[in-house]
Amino acid sequence: MSSVPSSSRASASLRAGVALAIGPVGRRRVVGIVLASLAMSILGAVLMRRAGLSGALERSLGAVFGWVVPLGAFVVANATLGQRNLRDGVWSVARFGHARALVGLGRASVALALCAAIGALAGLAAVLAVLPHPGVALLAELSTVAWIGALVGASYGAWFAYLSTFGRRAQGRVVFLVLDFVVGAWGPFGLLFPRGLGHDLLALGAPLGLPQRAASALLALVTLALLAALAQRTSDARRG
Repeated sequence: MSSVPSSSRASASLRAGVALAIGPVGRRRVVGIVLASLAMSILGAVLMRRAGLSGALERSLGAVFGWVVPLGAFVVANATLGQRNLRDGVWSVARFGHARALVGLGRASVALALCAAIGALAGLAAVLAVLPHPGVALLAELSTVAWIGALVGASYGAWFAYLSTFGRRAQGRVVFLVLDFVVGAWGPFGLLFPRGLGHDLLALGAPLGLPQRAASALLALVTLALLAALAQRTSDARRG
């Protein structure tokens, strides 16, 4: 018999994973996390604009993508992926006949979507706070920051989801967050971390010196590779 799940079973498994992620979170908590991220982004941008600092937009985006997005994504990951190893969480549902890998991907997809939303919205809020007057320059900046923020946020979500499969209480997430802050934008390490690639995409010091197209492609490839690795890890999930 084929080990590939049927389309109906695959769909049910993905939905089970999504439900597993959404269940403990709740709409109010999601809204609270997003609003807190927006508030921090706007506050930082307004303070820099009022202080009359040169390069207020770059400084604001640096703060947003250096602090708000990774911390917001970490909180979202904790809320949607749980406080224990993701493989154990997957098994609790998959033992009823669902495909383990798809349950894991379904649960991770919620984290990725919310992290992408935080990245895009936080970036947009910072731009609007610094450049409040409508115009071509504002629209161009908004469109650029929106897709970059979504891509960077989704990458954080993918890293947190994959590393949730390590450690009894998913300590891999904490290790990654610390490493991202310490070496995420440092030399060759930035090729893997969303912090370094995000800085290149936004031209915030550009530690890697990559063209925007190359940086975005690499960030997307790393994100997809992490999801594939997560599917492999969760497919091997066993009770205990």
